[in-house]
Amino acid sequence: MLRILAWNLMHGGGPTRTAEAAILLAQAGADLVILSEFRAARGSQVLQALTDSGLVHAASAPPARGGNTVTIASRWPLVGAHAPASSPNGRALACEVPLLGIHVLGVHIPDESAVSARDRAWATTTAWARGHAAKRAIIAGDFNTSRTGIDPPRDGQTCEHCLGVLESLGFSDAWRKAGCPEPGTSWFGPNGERQRLDAVFVSRTLASAIQSAGFDTSCVASRVSDHAVFKVELTIDRPVGTPAGWMVGSG
Repeated sequence: MLRILAWNLMHGGGPTRTAEAAILLAQAGADLVILSEFRAARGSQVLQALTDSGLVHAASAPPARGGNTVTIASRWPLVGAHAPASSPNGRALACEVPLLGIHVLGVHIPDESAVSARDRAWATTTAWARGHAAKRAIIAGDFNTSRTGIDPPRDGQTCEHCLGVLESLGFSDAWRKAGCPEPGTSWFGPNGERQRLDAVFVSRTLASAIQSAGFDTSCVASRVSDHAVFKVELTIDRPVGTPAGWMVGSG
């Protein structure tokens, strides 16, 4: 079982929340973690917690102004980690996990207040999806976009058609593919907003591998973040050429 975790840390965890975020990640038992709004200035505690849990390989995109970035951590080596040239700083990180035969794109799409950056980030995401549609690929993070009529309504939303582009390219929404109840909620706003903005999409070759998906909202209740932790489990076969004793989740 490959255990994936996607989470927006809310401004890096903040000076009073970082320790609790680190504890949560240490206890999550994940194999592959995609973090949005990671901040290197206070993220050493978070990375150490992941390292102590066996996720000893990590990479981050160059941070945006204010320090937020996307970080990916894994039990297995990450190869070719880079921020796609067309993406705004801190909003996307692409890499490969060769031992799993999986390509990963971690994203944090800006909200509608940053029109140009939002358009560029979505263009980056859909272009990457188009180039990796035939591969074992995962796109995960905070999309700041939801589906009308499926997810809780979101006033003033743009770029919803980009979710349709992902679907047309064969990428499945793990939440829906796993048969989770709708509507789901991953972001809890200060004025009572309830929206599903965080997601994991998998390419057609991985869709049948989805075993479970769900949001852990305990971090919201304890005010560690305003985003729930999203967990997805996949059952995947051993890639050709890996050792006979290899097992996902074994570290």
